[in-house]
Amino acid sequence: RYFERYGEPLFSSHMIDLSEEPLEENIETCVKYLTRMAKMKVGLEMELGITGGEEDGVNNEDVNPEDLYSKPEEIYQVYEALSKVPNGLFTIAA
Repeated sequence: RYFERYGEPLFSSHMIDLSEEPLEENIETCVKYLTRMAKMKVGLEMELGITGGEEDGVNNEDVNPEDLYSKPEEIYQVYEALSKVPNGLFTIAA
């Protein structure tokens, strides 16, 4: 509504943390958001991967070490999907 009223976004970017979700679901959701956000020239920061320990009430202490952090092929998969969004501005928090 703010954009409709003033012709500019209230924020310059938005962060979406779906790192606990399956990668395909995370990408699909972020493509939908970025498609809408690109029309307003708002950037998207996509969270990818998990870290060890506890953060924001999510405990990852028992996660397989191979699943910690992001893998280059996952980052490239995200890049491939998000870069197809016309005028999409994004960063990938790996």
